[in-house]
Amino acid sequence: MAWARVRAWCGAVLVTSPTGLAQPGRADPGAGPGAVVEPAPGPGDGTAQSEGALRDGDVAFVRCAEPDARYFDESRRVIFVNGMGNDPAEHRASALALSALEQCVVVGIFNATSGTTRDLGQCIADAWQFSRPAPGDPAQAFEALCADLAACGDTRSRSEIMRAVLATNPAAGALYDALTNASLAHAPIYAHSQGNLITSNVLRGMEIALGPESIKGRRVYSFGSPCRVWPRGIVRSENSFAFDPVTWMGRPLRLRVSRVVVPTDVPWYWPFAHSLRVYLEHDAEFVVNRRRLGGTSVSVSMDEKGLARDLFEMGRNTPRVDAVLRYLDDEHRGNADDVVRSYVALLRESGVSEPMRSALRGPEGLISRLIRALERGYTSDREDDSIAFLRALSAAP
Repeated sequence: MAWARVRAWCGAVLVTSPTGLAQPGRADPGAGPGAVVEPAPGPGDGTAQSEGALRDGDVAFVRCAEPDARYFDESRRVIFVNGMGNDPAEHRASALALSALEQCVVVGIFNATSGTTRDLGQCIADAWQFSRPAPGDPAQAFEALCADLAACGDTRSRSEIMRAVLATNPAAGALYDALTNASLAHAPIYAHSQGNLITSNVLRGMEIALGPESIKGRRVYSFGSPCRVWPRGIVRSENSFAFDPVTWMGRPLRLRVSRVVVPTDVPWYWPFAHSLRVYLEHDAEFVVNRRRLGGTSVSVSMDEKGLARDLFEMGRNTPRVDAVLRYLDDEHRGNADDVVRSYVALLRESGVSEPMRSALRGPEGLISRLIRALERGYTSDREDDSIAFLRALSAAP
């Protein structure tokens, strides 16, 4: 149905009770609108709910097993929305892998499976919610809907009405709650497969109901995305395998996509891959390729300073920094010294705190790898100073 006829079908949606964040690990009605109450970490990996307790639209707070305090940022949150065909165990496994990569707490929005046929139908509904082929402007239709509801005595806010519209997919309603929650205002979103359609719809809904400022600067990391339309104002990084068929439904030929041609450890006769965990296993290559223009092994150009900023923004997550530098040294050694030079300069300018010093000294060989990159070829006085700075870091008690 077109958005032009939104009032004809939305009444049935709005009288339902959307799932949202209503139980432990969800919004607490007594804490104010959209307030997230995070449960205490559970035993082992800190998953908020047991696998069997997760329902469509549930929110689980996940920590990687036995987090290392040198690298793990307990105060940081990233939001994860899974794709179709995931049961609670698969959602949890993906969230754990993401927590281990990002070294922080993952706020998992569970998009439950209802079987392949129903999941595909839901994907089509998600894809057409704000960009369906029939005519009609979603923003105008929403304004008319709000006016009609107000005329009928409905006292709900614009945000509450949009939340109810989105909650035809319970995961979208839960994500809307998370993104409008002040405690998650700066949390980046990791979306996989159908999770991209859900994320795009929620961001578009926020833009319509709350204004463009509500999503401005929100960072989104897309993996295996079929989504063709995203609202303006967000900062999005798209990651795609060349032989991921799901991405072919989007816009796979865009130059801004960070692409890996064929993942490692797949048979030559079957190069296809779509799993989020396979994407995360190739994180270092995707991080580098976001800043690189070229083929599989030859770079036409690389934004070394931009890549150094990416590494610097990883903060105490030095195992991830180390993995990126290892890949860069193996595959693009000619660019490694410039990246390291800029990265060390950012460290020196910011001042190295004691927690950061401990994190840099954690991964075996990281400081030595930084020094070796700076020592290649001719070294300037600035590089000599950076080498001395790194050696002092390594030698400090």
